[in-house]
Amino acid sequence: MADIEVKIHSLFDLLGDREIRPRERFSFSVTATNSSEADAVQLENVRYHVKVEDPTMAKLVVPSRNPDQYGTGYKGVDPASGELVMLAPDAEVDEITLFPRGITKPVDLGEDSPVIIEEAGELGVGDSDVLTVYGHALAAGSTQLTCQVSGEPDVDIPLASKPLKIV
Repeated sequence: MADIEVKIHSLFDLLGDREIRPRERFSFSVTATNSSEADAVQLENVRYHVKVEDPTMAKLVVPSRNPDQYGTGYKGVDPASGELVMLAPDAEVDEITLFPRGITKPVDLGEDSPVIIEEAGELGVGDSDVLTVYGHALAAGSTQLTCQVSGEPDVDIPLASKPLKIV
């Protein structure tokens, strides 16, 4: 399968200065680009796991609206259950899982309560997604920002058949 390229770029304080100082808010962009090679496939349910390696230096900030104005949902791990849950608006966290243009839909499986299926966005062959993430600098120094993109290949698996003759 072809490669997916992921870049973290454009670190700015919210006034547009490239120098980020303690106690300032900042933003950065994450870009994921799917290959356009012949063996590339569309990805579905694409998720972005963004993390601050040293949370004493900086935190990630959930937008005032979750999902944000672009439909991106911000989730984090609930320490009690280990499940991914929607994060409170304006929360400051060590890591975030972004679900761009996520769709939550109930699916009735005939039980008392419907199962909720969460679908994130797609990343087509040759397409790019650019997401803006916000942070809050806590102390002078440095830390790493990381982003891992995951998704499932959207491929049709052919139907196999063979005649069964019963005599």
